Amino acid sequence: MLLEKRFPQVYHLIYLAAAKKSEGALAQASEYLSAALRIALPDMVYLPFAEFGTALLPLLETVGKNFDAGKITDLKALCRRQVARSESDYDAEDNLIVSYYIGKSEVTEDEFNALIQSVFESPADWHDFNDENIASVFNK
Repeated sequence: MLLEKRFPQVYHLIYLAAAKKSEGALAQASEYLSAALRIALPDMVYLPFAEFGTALLPLLETVGKNFDAGKITDLKALCRRQVARSESDYDAEDNLIVSYYIGKSEVTEDEFNALIQSVFESPADWHDFNDENIASVFNK
């Protein structure tokens, strides 16, 4: 079946994994996450997982041992990137104010930078879009 027709199934499995994790049913959460990974990883579909940020990282650590290590590493790095953000604004005196967040919590600039540094230390494959590089990714 074409992956685009299985996207809803991937999202459904991820939502079930997150729900079971929040209930403390880690075995069931792992089963749902594994099923989602079996569908998505062959085509390197990471976005549905990344939307959960770091919420699924503990499960990915455990379940990921059964999948391609490089793809799991890339997926975990993307999940970590999704959780860190900064927002800027100006106060009444036109001074720039920058706020840093990890998840929903406001953090210091140093804490934010430490997370960003750890994410970029994770290896990731980057390619120019040419036929040779595209073939090398899809023929792994």
